[in-house]
Amino acid sequence: MRKIACILAMLLMLTGAPALAQDSVISSGMTTSDRLIGTGNCYAYGFELIAGASTAVLSIYDGITASGTTVLAGQVGTATLWNGLRLYHPVEGFTGIYADVTGTGAQYTVYYKCR
Repeated sequence: MRKIACILAMLLMLTGAPALAQDSVISSGMTTSDRLIGTGNCYAYGFELIAGASTAVLSIYDGITASGTTVLAGQVGTATLWNGLRLYHPVEGFTGIYADVTGTGAQYTVYYKCR
């Protein structure tokens, strides 16, 4: 019995810890236009917004178009400035996440996860 336990212990040490799948947040990538970020049950964990030539406003909607309910929004008041927001408890988009940006040359990234 002792030999079997030793062999099992050695096998566990040699094989190492099992690799588990990561459940991580995804970046939408930096973009300058309105777009559908994800469909279905999604969570928005935050955003980064950079103003271009004028004031920039980013609105994130629960939906697949800008006609849904606004669940998250941010603004940068002066050109070429940056604003960002990270949430410990994400906001949920039940039908999807859609990002709508206004402002000439504004750029944004949304951090999200869909199930």
